[in-house]
Amino acid sequence: MHRIDTSTAQVDKFGSGKNGFTGGNPQTGELPTALDADFFDSIQEEISGVVEGAGIALDKSKNNQLLIALKALFAQPVNYPGIIGQSRNARMSVAAASASADFQADELIVASALGGNQYRLKNVSSRITLTTVGAGGMVAGSAPATGFVAVYVIYNPTSAAVALLGVDATSVIAPEVYGGSNMPSGFAASALVAVWPTASSQFVIGNLYDRKIDIASRTLLTSSSTNTNRVSLATTQFPLNAKFIYGGLSMTNTASSTQGLTIWGANSSIGGMAITATLAASASASSTFSKISVANQTIGWSSTSTAGTPTYNIGISSYEF
Repeated sequence: MHRIDTSTAQVDKFGSGKNGFTGGNPQTGELPTALDADFFDSIQEEISGVVEGAGIALDKSKNNQLLIALKALFAQPVNYPGIIGQSRNARMSVAAASASADFQADELIVASALGGNQYRLKNVSSRITLTTVGAGGMVAGSAPATGFVAVYVIYNPTSAAVALLGVDATSVIAPEVYGGSNMPSGFAASALVAVWPTASSQFVIGNLYDRKIDIASRTLLTSSSTNTNRVSLATTQFPLNAKFIYGGLSMTNTASSTQGLTIWGANSSIGGMAITATLAASASASSTFSKISVANQTIGWSSTSTAGTPTYNIGISSYEF
């Protein structure tokens, strides 16, 4: 960029070294400021550079592209000190099995990629309907009949449009940023905000707050085996994205006995939670567990019993992703 510097420019009009324009004065013989190609090329390329730098193609029929570009560029603080998916009061509730659900957040950080441009969104409120495809629905195909749907907030930096996008996450770990090839046109940033169970291709009853989802209790284990050593248990009752699970332990016996049941995390025999009790015949004992670390839908369990035929149960009622 440069200020006009033709021979008829008004020298130092705006201060030392800051030339300007003059319309000339016929009475004194002062010539109007002459224009040249260098000046017009400079203006053209400076403005075009801002528009194209925001990822917008120049369009001769539009006269507001500079404004749109500035809004987009000011909305993307590169290296913003936040975490993709970080939110304030993220929430989603399904009161009855449904193909639709609404997500809200007071504030949410989305990004173009891991380490990419970030956008801080406020007052997010959007709906997803699993029976549709594209922005506001599934990214492609149908929702899984029984499985999990990853829900993303997606963002169009040009129009500032916000929408939800569903991806089948039944057998994969959904990434924190949508990385597939079917992102709806114009949307350039995203963040994972939920991984929700489905039944009959609908969202099951549940509640999301931040990164924790509460659901109706699901059975992880029903067994009469006694295993004094940790045994791995793979289950599809929580998604591959799950990091921690919450739920309950219970046990009973056909005879009087002293017995115990322990749930372990996926990768070791430490950090488990247990229930131990001396039971009369047909009596039962129960307890809750919280924040058991999991990976790849695998937990561990062990049990003890001194007599009779025991029955052990482990159920899940919440998970964090």
